[in-house]
Amino acid sequence: MGLFDKFRTPKWKHEDAKVRLEAVKELDDQEILAEIAKNDSDKDVRKEAVKKISNESVLADIAENDSDKDVREEAVERIGDESILLNLAQNEGNWDARIKLTKLHPELDIDYNDLKNMDDNELINVIKNNPQNNIRVSAIEKLTNEDNLIYLVENYSNDFIIAAAIKNPNLKNTEVLNNICESIDLSDDTYSIYSSLIKNPNFKNQNALKNFADYTLNNHDCAEAVRKITDEEMLIDFALNYNKGDFPWIVRGAAAANPNLKDENILNRLAYGAGDYNGNGEHVILCTFSNPNIDQKVLENIAKDTSAKGRYGAIENMTNKNALIELINTPIENDSLKYISEEAQKRLNELQDDGENK
Repeated sequence: MGLFDKFRTPKWKHEDAKVRLEAVKELDDQEILAEIAKNDSDKDVRKEAVKKISNESVLADIAENDSDKDVREEAVERIGDESILLNLAQNEGNWDARIKLTKLHPELDIDYNDLKNMDDNELINVIKNNPQNNIRVSAIEKLTNEDNLIYLVENYSNDFIIAAAIKNPNLKNTEVLNNICESIDLSDDTYSIYSSLIKNPNFKNQNALKNFADYTLNNHDCAEAVRKITDEEMLIDFALNYNKGDFPWIVRGAAAANPNLKDENILNRLAYGAGDYNGNGEHVILCTFSNPNIDQKVLENIAKDTSAKGRYGAIENMTNKNALIELINTPIENDSLKYISEEAQKRLNELQDDGENK
C-alpha cells in the first residue's frame, strides 16, 4: 500500500454504482460486505454483496428488511439453516422463505381441506412447523384441547398465533382469560390480542368489555363487546348516545338488541327512533324489535302504523297470532298494504310451523 492509499476513498464507496458493483466482486471482507448489503443505495450493488455473505443471521436481516424484492429473494436463497427460514416464514411472513421450505419439504404444502381430519397432535405439528401462517391459524381454530391453547398463548410470541388461540371458544378457563386481560394494556399495539379476548364467548369481564368498547373506533368490534355487556345502564348509554367511528348505529343496534336491556320506557323510545344517528336510525329500530323484552303491543302498533319505520321488522318479531290475522285481513288499498299483509301471513305460517314442531 502506498503512503497515500489509506486516504483514498475505497472503490466500494465510489459515487458511481457501476464502480461500486465491480468493487464488490473483488471483496471478501464479511463486515464490509454486510455494510454494503444493508446500506448501499443501489439494489444491484446490494444484491451482489448478498451473494458473497456467509453469515446467515445477516442474510436473515436482509431478507426481512431490504426494500427490494430481488435482494430479499437472493438473501433467502443463500440461507441453508431451516430454522432461520422457518422463523422468517412464520414470524416475518416472508414469502420467499415459505416457498423455499415447501420446495424442500413438499409435505408442508397443505391446504385447509388437509386439516379437516387431523387430531390435536397433528394440528399442533402444523402450528409448530408449517411456514404458512394462514394454515397455522386455521389449525388453531380447530384445536379442541384447552391445554394446547393455553400452551400457545403462554409460549408463542407471534401475535397471529396468540390471537387465534385466545379467540378459540375451547379456551374456557376464566382465570387464564382474565390473566391475559390483566397482563396487557389496551393500545394499538395490543389491539389484535384484546379484540380476540372480546370475541371469545367465555370472556365476560365487564370492565374490560366496556373499556374496549370505549376505546375502539372499529364499530363491528365495538358491537361485539356491547353484545356481551350485562350492565343495563351501560347498554342504555350505548343505545342512545354512542357516536364514534363510521357506523355508530351498528353499536347502538347491538345495545338495543341486547336482552339485558329491559327498561320498557327505553325500549319503547328506541322502537320509535330514539337511537337515530344522522338518519340511520332504522337499523337501531329493527334491532330493538329483536330484543326479547320488547312489548308486543308496541310491535303491533308499529305494524299497523302506515307512517312508522320498520313495519316489516315489527311483523317479523310479532308473536300474537290474532294480531297477525288482523293485519292479513286489512283491506288492501295499495301495494304497500299488500306487502304488509303478505309479511304478516309469512310470520303467521312460521309461528304455526314452530307450534307443530314442538
